Amino acid sequence: MDSTIPDPPVTLTVSIPAPIARHVDQAIKNANARLTQRRTEHFCTDGLLTRLGLIELLLRDVAETQGRPDGWEADSMSDLLLKHGYDVTEMI
Repeated sequence: MDSTIPDPPVTLTVSIPAPIARHVDQAIKNANARLTQRRTEHFCTDGLLTRLGLIELLLRDVAETQGRPDGWEADSMSDLLLKHGYDVTEMI
């Protein structure tokens, strides 16, 4: 495949139970309120959070465990996943 032609994006549909969605929405609301209060939204990776933005941010950090494993994002995500029982580090 020609490397100059980008792969099309992959579409995911995510369904979560309503109680979890409420907690996620509250976490997003809290994070955005603090950013706005401190006027620091332009210092964040992606600005104010949304549900989609949060999912994209987490998936990018998971991808970093494979694409840039020495970065802080990969290190933090690898540690979080390992605490859940998933070792995503490369097997040698």
